[in-house]
Amino acid sequence: MPPQTLFTVVTFNLMILFLPVAALLLFKWPRLWHLLLALYLGLLVGLTDLRTDDPQLPALLLITFGLFLGFAQPQAAWRWALILGLWVPALGFIASAASVTTAQLSDVFFSFIALVPALVGVYAGVFVHRLSSRLGNPGATADGMAAGRSRL
Repeated sequence: MPPQTLFTVVTFNLMILFLPVAALLLFKWPRLWHLLLALYLGLLVGLTDLRTDDPQLPALLLITFGLFLGFAQPQAAWRWALILGLWVPALGFIASAASVTTAQLSDVFFSFIALVPALVGVYAGVFVHRLSSRLGNPGATADGMAAGRSRL
């Protein structure tokens, strides 16, 4: 089996295995949902980056996912950017070490630039959250979110 195929099979099965593990963790500790979602989305972005030569799609995904995570959990928002953005160089390094890609080690180190769109997205979400709560939107706070769901 070629290394590329083996890497694809292993990463796909790890993503599938992540779902029941996440479900068990959420059953026991429901407050972990932001972390588990960030880990899964970061892994998805990292795999997307390995499969494309253009950086636009991974950057768009990092900004988008970061926006939603920053809005949902604005406290210590930088951690969401790290969790999302570090998957790109981490998977690049693993793929390079496993000879799955032809990327050089310098390319892998350059992929740390993925933290920039992740930070932009996360802090855009924090900005929207704070702006929404300052303008009196009851759905912008945790209590308001619960109250908003009860009105539906």
